[in-house]
Amino acid sequence: MRRLIRTRRLSIAAIEACALFVLLSFAGIRSFWTWDALSTGSQAIGLMGGYLVYTQASGKGVIYSESGHLSGGMQPHLLDMPKSFLGFAAKTNVFSSPFGIEKDFALRVPLWFPLLLLLVYSGRWLIARPANAPAFQVVAKQP
Repeated sequence: MRRLIRTRRLSIAAIEACALFVLLSFAGIRSFWTWDALSTGSQAIGLMGGYLVYTQASGKGVIYSESGHLSGGMQPHLLDMPKSFLGFAAKTNVFSSPFGIEKDFALRVPLWFPLLLLLVYSGRWLIARPANAPAFQVVAKQP
């Protein structure tokens, strides 16, 4: 009889993934009322309207005047992107400013995608493997 095991590292990673799943779910629900972002001035990543939004400005202009955590009301111009497949979208804006030619880039990823990845990752822990199973089944398999 083969005894099934779950490794300690995998169970710790599964617990961390479950905790991150719950945290990201609550933050995603909160993002429908207010947005949160981490900014470095020319780059920002945040949760807005149920999406992960990454923005980057190239040139001398800045997206946000401050660095660090930012929060506020909704900014619909970042969510106003062309129609996309399953909610994924990217937009590039090239415009002239007093600093010269500037370029803004925005990437929008629906929140269900990273949540699904976290759920699959933590669900992997439920699938136990035999204690004497080889680590690399493809390499260990003899023809």
